[in-house]
Amino acid sequence: MLVSARRRLIGRPNAKATTKATTEATTEATTKASALERARNAKLRKLILVLICLALLLVYNAGIITDVSWSTLKIESSSSSTQPRRESLVRPKDCSNAQLDKIYSGFKTTLGSKSAYNRLHTPIMRHTHCPIESWTKTFFENMRGDSFLGINVGCNKGLDAIEMARLLSQNSRFSVKDWNKLWPGKVAAVCGIPQDTPIRDNTPQASGKVHCIEPMPSTVRDLENTLRESQYEDSVVVTHAAMSNYSGTARFPNSKSGSEANSLKDCEGDSGNNEHNCMEVPVYSLDDYLHSQGIASSNNPIDILLIDAEGFDYEVLQGASETLNRVRYLTFEVHISGNWMKHSLVETIDNVLQDFTCYWAGKNRLWRITNCMNSSIKELYEYKSWSNVACVHQRETELANIMETTFLNQNPI
Repeated sequence: MLVSARRRLIGRPNAKATTKATTEATTEATTKASALERARNAKLRKLILVLICLALLLVYNAGIITDVSWSTLKIESSSSSTQPRRESLVRPKDCSNAQLDKIYSGFKTTLGSKSAYNRLHTPIMRHTHCPIESWTKTFFENMRGDSFLGINVGCNKGLDAIEMARLLSQNSRFSVKDWNKLWPGKVAAVCGIPQDTPIRDNTPQASGKVHCIEPMPSTVRDLENTLRESQYEDSVVVTHAAMSNYSGTARFPNSKSGSEANSLKDCEGDSGNNEHNCMEVPVYSLDDYLHSQGIASSNNPIDILLIDAEGFDYEVLQGASETLNRVRYLTFEVHISGNWMKHSLVETIDNVLQDFTCYWAGKNRLWRITNCMNSSIKELYEYKSWSNVACVHQRETELANIMETTFLNQNPI
């Protein structure tokens, strides 16, 4: 009986073991289901975020909104993105009809003339060929920073580069007047000699570099000698190079030191070699130049980019696709010479400089170009002569406000 009872007990299932096994199986199934549910939810969240991004991109491209902040949209990924976050940009309002009419009437000219004299005496040229940029002085003299970076493409005799160093550093040590005394021979300039910017007492000073980039060999020699004598070498960098949309070499005139009207165009074809004493010079795109100087990856902004390439300004802008996003203030020429006649100023403003607000720059006056055109005005703007354009990056709200106020004071809504 005892054996039989033991056999019955052994053959009977253990209630506790059965319950435990059932619980474990249920828990495992629940865990798997939860994991699957989490995975499905994660995929769904990613899909929703992707759809939101696509929708915002479509709306942005359609022009319904002018900026998209991506910082609030985060998708977890095993690989981190190296693309910089798009900054908040403030585009100006469209000009009113009254403003457009006033601009057109002020710039109206007879189109179609092939005469160089007529082209160089258009109303736009008369107003904007030698600007006085009071808005930069207002902004940079109040700028509070420890460092600065300026780039002068087509530096010529270095007058603008020294004035740039003085303005950005707020240091009276840099003097155009003193530089002129050291320059070999008589200093002359088409737009006159810049005056030293007044520096207020007790103004905080900044340290940094201004890059003076000049292609003409004879001028570079005098720049380097004057730089040594001035003892500005700690803050001014002289580079012998032409700037374009590629890097390599090209022929450039070696005329009298300080000549202002020469360009790459002069050495195109065989005849230029004899007439202009053409020599092989280095050529950089602006993006490649910054890499060569070890300043391409810097987070510091480029405070001022001044381009004076005698009609090749468009090519310099083409070669600066990375650089332009760092530029606070940009100024360049629109010229009858060089290659400008092959390019559209309107398309340059709308496409290459879409993150800038650009103006015609005159003597303490500004006429807005960005969001301030109609078909008649566009036709005027493509009739090129010799004029200066000043642009502010749309993230630089303080400088943008100063420039827009300058425009509105003479062109009220």
